[in-house]
Amino acid sequence: MNFSLDNDFGDLVVADLNFDSREDFAMIKDSGGNGGPVYNFYIQNESGEFILDKFLTEKMEFFPTRIVKSNRTLITKVHANVCQVGEHTYQLDVKLNKWKQIKHRFIGAQY
Repeated sequence: MNFSLDNDFGDLVVADLNFDSREDFAMIKDSGGNGGPVYNFYIQNESGEFILDKFLTEKMEFFPTRIVKSNRTLITKVHANVCQVGEHTYQLDVKLNKWKQIKHRFIGAQY
């Protein structure tokens, strides 16, 4: 997936967000500010129901610019200031079925 300058990936985005080979979806909940829209994230369970993922919805918020299946990470890139983009990396611990932020960095001009 290419980086979207306005961080808008559409009103409804279908993707396997938790790496279980089932389609999940994200839906815009607010148009956001300078960083672009924020999303509600729904994960499909084994019985086919879609459940709101509180961590992705409340902590990650933005749709990931990269979904990396090999190490179960989601990476967001969001406008941080005039000269930089903030890159956040979130990883799913499959054994615990819990997300955590594992990395944050600024990309762009350094002061």
